[in-house]
Amino acid sequence: MKLFLDEHFTGSKEYYEALGWDVTTVQDEGLKGKKDREIAEYSKKKGYLLITRDELPYNISKLIGGKCFRVTEAMIAEMVSENIKMTFDELK
Repeated sequence: MKLFLDEHFTGSKEYYEALGWDVTTVQDEGLKGKKDREIAEYSKKKGYLLITRDELPYNISKLIGGKCFRVTEAMIAEMVSENIKMTFDELK
């Protein structure tokens, strides 16, 4: 399945590719600045997995039957916290 990175994640494209994902972005597809609904509908039509931080495209994607994953601030904080603890023994 191809990952479709929303505008916030465009700069992360090469990281996902290095991890073995097939990736495209809103910019690659000529959709920069388009409305959330257009992005969600495009993603569904293409069979992409939309990666976003925003609630609106996530919810629209779910409503129309698209595949979407929302990265929240809480997810990021938990991941960073756990990695800090694993890296620095004195913080365990």
